[in-house]
This record gives sequence, C-alpha cells and structure tokens, in this order.
Amino acid sequence: MVKDSYPLPRIDESPDQITRSRWFASLNLRSGYWQVGLTSDVKPKTAFTTGSGLSQFTTMPFGFCNVPTIFERLMERVLKGIPRETCLDYLDDILVHEASFQSTLDALNVVLTQIAEARLKLHPEKCRLMQQEVTFLGHRLSEQGVATEDGKISAVRDWPVPCSLRQLRAFLGLGN
Repeated sequence: MVKDSYPLPRIDESPDQITRSRWFASLNLRSGYWQVGLTSDVKPKTAFTTGSGLSQFTTMPFGFCNVPTIFERLMERVLKGIPRETCLDYLDDILVHEASFQSTLDALNVVLTQIAEARLKLHPEKCRLMQQEVTFLGHRLSEQGVATEDGKISAVRDWPVPCSLRQLRAFLGLGN
C-alpha cells in the first residue's frame, strides 16, 4: 500500500485565530473511524484470520496505514465552507471558536448541522459547549491564548532525573 502524505492540521499553526476568541465549543465524534463504512472492494484488503475463520472489517479500522489521512479528508468535506478561523478539526476532535457568544453559537449550529447531514455521531460526554476555556488536543484554550495542559507540564517537571541511557530515552519519549 502506498503511504498517503496528506497533511494533518496542527493546532500550533492557528494561535492567532484562537487568541481573538472568547467562546469555545469542543466536539468529539463517537468512535470516529468506526462510523465510516468500507466499500465492498476495500473490505477484503482488511481480512484477517481468527479461530473462527476469515473475518474482515466493515468500517475503517484503527492502525491501518492511510486511515488518519482518509478520515481527515472526510472531515474537511463534512466541514467544507466553514472557515478555519472559526472551526479547527483534528481527526475526530473539532473546535468551534469565536469572539462573541452569539457568533460562536451560530457557527456551532452550522457545524452541528453539517455533522448531522453527514450522519456522524458525537460523543456527548466528551463535548464541551459554549465555554470560555476548553482543553483541546492537550492544550488549554482561552481568550488569553494557547497554553499547555497543567498535567503535561507536571509530568515533565516531576520526572526523576535520568540516571541511565534507558531512563533518558524514556524521558525523551515524553516529547513524542
């Protein structure tokens, strides 16, 4: 299979749009990949053997080579026409943000309508609507801008000083 090099969006490329925002809504799709059915010509390519015989996926599975880029393209089609200055997405995570309560509510209505039209389902427990501060992709977002989540900072700050090459590699792995 040929690896698709389609770029995934990066939150750190959008701080200017976020800093002008005062209101946020973060949305999360319920098992995003599993909501996307595979066509009959693709299903056999996902076949695997179990104790019960041969099985194949009927929806997009996690871990396959191009699944993230295929899903990101889908999300860009679903959210087409909504400016990136108002709506950011990263795979199954979506952030709607604007300067005023009403403009955020209006943008959220458009986003939710387009998600519903695409027959995608949200994970309600993971959605945060009309907030002045949200956590999105491990970053705390507010009108003050983008900050690293406290838990991530304390994980680095409280990490013991490495005393071996193995411990150093483990520490450096935090950055990945």
